[in-house]
Parts: sequence; structure tokens; C-alpha cells
Amino acid sequence: HKHAGKIPTALLPPLISLVGANARKMVEILELFRKRFGLDDPSARLLLRTASATELIILALLLFALPLFEAPKNIFSGLLIIAYLVRSAILRDFGRASPFELPIWVLPALTLIALLTSEYVGQLGLLESAQWWLVIGLTAIVAGRLAYTPAELRVLLAAVIIGGVWAVVDSLWVWSLNGKTYPEFRSVGHVNPSALYMLNVLAAGFAALLSDKRWMQAIGVAGI
Repeated sequence: HKHAGKIPTALLPPLISLVGANARKMVEILELFRKRFGLDDPSARLLLRTASATELIILALLLFALPLFEAPKNIFSGLLIIAYLVRSAILRDFGRASPFELPIWVLPALTLIALLTSEYVGQLGLLESAQWWLVIGLTAIVAGRLAYTPAELRVLLAAVIIGGVWAVVDSLWVWSLNGKTYPEFRSVGHVNPSALYMLNVLAAGFAALLSDKRWMQAIGVAGI
């Protein structure tokens, strides 16, 4: 039929209105995310303790190495915790707890409690089974207690994305050599956690698209 697939003229005004309303809503949501993550308004996070250059560099190196190498990411995690404790003690300011801090404290608490009911009771020491989970949890808590300027956030996002993209390329190269069924990140050693980690890179890529810097937008597209 010659009119098949055509939209009736009477429906055009409400459709245009609906699309316009949804577009405005999307813009409002994007602006909310920009402000929430400090990409536009540095004052949004000034209640937290400002990150020092040392803390920022260590955190950026940690985020870059996270999917790539096991030992460096553990070293950078330990260094970040030490740098944070030393500077916080000097300033007598340990920052303000972030909104997600309480759930993170549950993670190391569970790793300490779990051993009491585990089948390996008496075979492993308390910290022997929980030490790395403690480091992971404390690293996230420390990073969440620091404030970052928009420029520093861009550095951290770039570190996450570049490290993630490098990890993908590296995993595909190693996969071509080892003949395994699936590619996997060096620091993870399994395809499922590797895929889950890529969700972090995907989120960082979308966040980078909200920046007004063209180079950040380009990095965001590469991450996605």
C-alpha cells in the first residue's frame, strides 16, 4: 500500500513533543552527572580532603596497572594507603567518609569473619586469607575520602581507560600465543573477572564523554 509505513499527520505534533521532552530530560540527567562527579563544579567535593600530588600520581598508576599486572597494583595500593595515612596524620584531617564507604567496610569485615566458619579454620592464619581483600577495601576507602579537581578527575579517568584498552590489546596478543579458549587479563587470569572489569572501563568511557575537553572525549570513545 502506498501509505504503508507513513506516520499519520495528526500524530506528528505529540511525537515531536515527546521526543523534545525526552531530549530535555536526557540533558538534565547528563548535567546532573557532570555536577555530581565534579566535572563542572569543583566546590561539590571541597568538603573532602584535597588529594596531594603524590597521592594522585600513585592512584593514577594504580588505576592504570589494575588490569595489567598483579604485583604493581598491590604495591601501588599499599603506597597509596601509606601516603594517605602519613599526610592525613600531618594535616590532622582524614577527610570525610564518602557515601559508599560503609558498604566497603563490610567487605574486609566479612573476609575476617568468614575464616571463623570456614572449613580451613586452623589451617590458615587470619590475615593470610584476608590480607589482599583488606588492601582492596582500604584502597577504595582512601580514594573515596580524597577530593579531586576536574583536571585531576580527567587524569584518573584517562588512567582507567588507557590501562583498560592496553589490557584488552595485551590479552588478545597473549591469547594468540597461548591457545586458550578465551582471552584474559594478566592481573586477573580468568575471562569472567576480565569481562567484569571492562564494565569499569565502559563507565569511565561514558564519564569521559561528559568532559568539555576534546581529548578526553576521544579517550572516552576509545574506552567504549
